[in-house]
Amino acid sequence: MAQFNKAFEESLRADGASRQKSINSSTLRDVITNRSPDDYKEGGQSKINSALRFYEKAGILDMTVGQLADDPVAFVNAMTGDAYDELGKNQANSASKFIASIFQDAGHGKAWGSNTLKRELNPVKAKELFPIEAAQTKVKGYPDDFFIRTKKAVTALQNAGQKEAAAQLLLTMLGGYRSADVTGIKVEDIDFRTGVIFDVTVKGAGEVVDKTGVLSAPMLDVIKDYLGDRADGLLFEDPKANSTIINKELKKQFPQDYLTKKSKEKGTYKSGISLYDYRHFNETYLSSMDVSPELRKVATLRAAADVAEKYAASGARRADVNSLHSGLLAVFSAGSGSASPAQFLNDTLAVQIGVNDNNEPIYNQPKLSDKTKRIVPTKQLLEKIGYEDAISPTIYASLPEEGNVVGSTAANIDPETTAAINRQVQSEATEAALQSDVRAGEIADDAAAARAKVAETKAEAKAQQKVESLDTTKSKLLANVAKVGRPILKVVAPPVGYGLAALAADQTRSAVVNSALADQARDLGIPEGAIQTVGAVAGATEFLPITPTDVMSVAQSIPTEPSMMQDARMRQESRQFDFGDEFGNIDPDTGTSVPTAPIKVPNPAAPKPQMAAQGFVSVPEARANALRGEATAMDQAPSFLYGGVVR
Repeated sequence: MAQFNKAFEESLRADGASRQKSINSSTLRDVITNRSPDDYKEGGQSKINSALRFYEKAGILDMTVGQLADDPVAFVNAMTGDAYDELGKNQANSASKFIASIFQDAGHGKAWGSNTLKRELNPVKAKELFPIEAAQTKVKGYPDDFFIRTKKAVTALQNAGQKEAAAQLLLTMLGGYRSADVTGIKVEDIDFRTGVIFDVTVKGAGEVVDKTGVLSAPMLDVIKDYLGDRADGLLFEDPKANSTIINKELKKQFPQDYLTKKSKEKGTYKSGISLYDYRHFNETYLSSMDVSPELRKVATLRAAADVAEKYAASGARRADVNSLHSGLLAVFSAGSGSASPAQFLNDTLAVQIGVNDNNEPIYNQPKLSDKTKRIVPTKQLLEKIGYEDAISPTIYASLPEEGNVVGSTAANIDPETTAAINRQVQSEATEAALQSDVRAGEIADDAAAARAKVAETKAEAKAQQKVESLDTTKSKLLANVAKVGRPILKVVAPPVGYGLAALAADQTRSAVVNSALADQARDLGIPEGAIQTVGAVAGATEFLPITPTDVMSVAQSIPTEPSMMQDARMRQESRQFDFGDEFGNIDPDTGTSVPTAPIKVPNPAAPKPQMAAQGFVSVPEARANALRGEATAMDQAPSFLYGGVVR
């Protein structure tokens, strides 16, 4: 399967779309550009760039995969035209190989490109222009438990209600079929007496063709059990979907590093088991049996029509096909520890249909043909394919030395064994589900613990931050105390010009000891006298155009000559006396206010505070006053506020 980058892979399946159809409708440019370099052992990006360069020059980069598949002549012309002449034989061959798996994933077969070249140019000419080689992947042997795991996979599919997928897996095991090989088979075209199928539609060398095929007795038993009473329609509605279901189950039964494989492109690597690997195993088995190429192709639905028809018309030749398939069933049977091939099929095909009065499960027993019941493994067969060591010594000792795998005696089937195997598979499935749930629970617990740890960490960080904040606040408060000066004990405001600062101070006087800032200062261990000073300053700033968090910013924010204070000063300087009587009356004779008393002037000998305006101190004076208070701030020496002036 071709690998693409994550984003492109997701786009192929967007909104439930079929990956196969999406690739088929994608341009050659898109599928090449988005190919993952990791699809190759080395030089992946170089191969991508080379393919882009060749197909760009060939002029088909913006054609879709499906368009090329429908127009093989255009493909051949592109492969043998200007791009071939300019870039050369090696790049042309590399480009042809590059798209092989892409076309396979689009449903056209992995060898579509090379087969199309051979068909359109003739094999000799194609080989001359392109050093065409089959890109084969070799499997370095199948482990001994391959058969046991396979049996569990089939049985699990049956128990999960996936009868169609289970049937397709069994047919692939015996016949090595591709999904495309069984796509066009119709039930009504199967002769269940002889096993012959006529006009089965399969993908041949770059084209769809109708072929004749031969099915063996165990295959017919599998199909009959799967179909039930159905007598027409497609054998499998969606072989591709079945393949997906099968591969999902195989992932459960086999580790992802189960097989060791080797190819020219990837070198030696590890892989899990997929449906396609049963095709490989089939090829290994056929190679070991030294069968003729004709028989080999007929048994795998790959023979030309004229060859297949010869086998279909001959009972003896059909028997040869039956022996090959039966031999494979015998290998899987012995390898999985089944008492007989018939028992193997009974175990894998039986499904629970209910329970008896004792609440014990009842299983249906598939109807197996006499030919299937007479299949028996032989030591000779197992030694031929090299799997005699994979067989239980007890079973191996009980097998005949040699002979035809289809014997003369029908094997008995033990329903209790089938029931026990099904219970085991069900139990393992249940256990796997429980383990999955447990794991999910563990993950959830881990996640919860992680969240709790994060919360704890955050709480600790917050607490630490609070401590650091308190320390910082304490330092700032003490610093502000030093800047402001001695604590305030009382406030004396002049009867005239009661300014904003005086009002603030008056409000502060009653709230100092109860303010939140004072409480915070007490918690920090600041002396009570200092608390009063801090509280007074904080309270005063609430009436000023600043926040109470930074005392020094208060001083900096007070204008030297506030506009409203300028007006007040002018009014004050314009008059020599207080106006009117205590009621503000005006002299009726003169029309002027009645002078009552001269303005009281402070003693010139006394230190004169520098007033900025009513109730305000100029910034320089405020800073000087604060500095004078530093020496006495902590000893609680009295200080007085006149008109908002600290002195």
